[in-house]
Amino acid sequence: MKKRVKVSSNRQLAIPVEFYRNLDEPDEFDVYQDRDKLILVPVRLEDRFREFTREMKEHLKRSGLAGEELVTELERKRELLNSQLAQIISEAQGKEDSEGVH
Repeated sequence: MKKRVKVSSNRQLAIPVEFYRNLDEPDEFDVYQDRDKLILVPVRLEDRFREFTREMKEHLKRSGLAGEELVTELERKRELLNSQLAQIISEAQGKEDSEGVH
């Protein structure tokens, strides 16, 4: 399928709604240039988590951790993050329920 879109004075493009919905409505895209083409790739939650894990691993390495210490600390940080994310999701769902948003 092909659609033509205009570029705004701020260099912004509007993604046609049917394209956007077919991509599960992501809120971020990676943009690549291939000669005279732009390629938009939705950033998925898994991609963000993978990137976060890589950055955390690099941070822990710079802190002097290696081997089993590094693995143990990375797992501890991941468990802490999962716990915090679960709390944020729970609070957000409670807020939606109290506001009547579903």
